[in-house]
Amino acid sequence: MKKIFYFVACLLFISLIAKSQNELYMKKEFVYKGDTLHYRVLFPDNYDKSKSYPLVLFLHGAGERGKDNEKQLIHGASLFSDKATRTNYPAIVLFPQCSTNGFWVKLGDKINGKYNFLITKAPDKSLELVIKLVDFYNKNEAVDSKRLYVLGISMGGILLI
Repeated sequence: MKKIFYFVACLLFISLIAKSQNELYMKKEFVYKGDTLHYRVLFPDNYDKSKSYPLVLFLHGAGERGKDNEKQLIHGASLFSDKATRTNYPAIVLFPQCSTNGFWVKLGDKINGKYNFLITKAPDKSLELVIKLVDFYNKNEAVDSKRLYVLGISMGGILLI
């Protein structure tokens, strides 16, 4: 019984730490041509616009879609908000949230349990908003345009460009 109690207590403690770290991410909305992209941004400690920083873009999986501007932080956000990481690797970190029924890439019909990817010149609406968001940060913040990094898991890891 003690082992179960300690295990549950550890899980609770870890989830509280992760939640408090995720509160470092500012809630934002990016509007382009009447469409809204919910996203979170984490700036380096002691952010200085006279310096330049890498920009890290993290694309979540299908389970984190929505418009709550919360779920996209479930996987990966605490990696960047960790104190040691922020100290040793200062960066501007973006966590956009794909719309509820959207995808980062255009998908065709699901056949035999597998999606057919559509290779098109125009990105899906959610990805188009992300591209415009990155452009906005590149122009308006202290971004080192030679250090743009895109990371993703699951649906966010199948980016086709």
